[in-house]
Amino acid sequence: MDTDKIITSIMAKPWANTYSLLKAIGASSAVIDETWRDYRRKYMRSQRWQDIRTKALERSCRACEQCGKRQEDGYKLDVHHLTYIRLGGEQMEDVQVLCYLCHGQMHYRRRVRHEEAE
Repeated sequence: MDTDKIITSIMAKPWANTYSLLKAIGASSAVIDETWRDYRRKYMRSQRWQDIRTKALERSCRACEQCGKRQEDGYKLDVHHLTYIRLGGEQMEDVQVLCYLCHGQMHYRRRVRHEEAE
């Protein structure tokens, strides 16, 4: 089986460890990055993601679950994945509502932790 067929097979399923799988088959960083961007572009437009997002916003009363900033006060709220293990099949505990600033800080901390672990 060639790499393209493996990648296509992997992407047909929820994200679940796809990064590790792509790395294990020797996919280049460029292929991994593009595959990830493509998956997210498609998934974030799906009805499934829109339903998860709506439920998370309702659960949080449309407020950041870190700092409490509220959408009604003009703050942009994002629904952040705490884990990508079940991407495409998330459970509500896999996501968190964050304002734009807290969301950026969360990704910065994750990137720093990842770089320190290498």
